[in-house]
Amino acid sequence: MRYNNIELKSIEFLLNSNATEDLEKILNSLSKILPKNFDQNKIEIKNLMGAYGNSIRTLKITIRDKDNIELILKNLENLIDNESKIKIYDNFEDRLDEKGTFYIRFNKFSLFENKLIISNQSDIILLKINFQKLFGKNSSHLILRSYLESKGLIKSNN
Repeated sequence: MRYNNIELKSIEFLLNSNATEDLEKILNSLSKILPKNFDQNKIEIKNLMGAYGNSIRTLKITIRDKDNIELILKNLENLIDNESKIKIYDNFEDRLDEKGTFYIRFNKFSLFENKLIISNQSDIILLKINFQKLFGKNSSHLILRSYLESKGLIKSNN
């Protein structure tokens, strides 16, 4: 999957689930993003203890298969609301690190309503899109921005 010499390595989803939240409901909502053939047994779930002794589960999903990455990108295109796509576009540089990882934080509960809205709150789904090594930040930014725009994940306000 190449676009002007840019290749995706993986897509990761990271999120927390408190003891009071219905894990099954969260997993069902994630199925709106993941490919239909995704094996839920591949979700890494760790049980942790919170500051006040409450149980917290961390969920990590890593997708490396190129076909599944394409399906996820298509699902994300359909779920991310237009306002969020514009905001992501507008602060694109702040979301990309020097290793070629692009970060988006979505409100976890918006997915229950069949949409993804960016959020800076703590109860989020963290999406990490990992690209192969970048060769110069400024030129790579333009290429990656164009790539993500072509996939419908970001949108210019023009």
